[in-house]
Amino acid sequence: ANEKNGVVSDLSGTCPSVTFTVAGVRVATSASTTFDGGCARVQNGVRVEVEGTIQADGSIVALKVELDD
Repeated sequence: ANEKNGVVSDLSGTCPSVTFTVAGVRVATSASTTFDGGCARVQNGVRVEVEGTIQADGSIVALKVELDD
């Protein structure tokens, strides 16, 4: 899996299906995404580590989102 670390920005959507940007890369989550700490804690300005699959357009479909506390 590919990993990205960074601060969440441009958050939109409703848990568990949200989209946001990390380190300039668009990230999309779904019901199959594992959230370490819960989806509701993913907010703009929060530092996260995303693991997922890079799509043809360069975005990532997240398999796991961890919050860096």
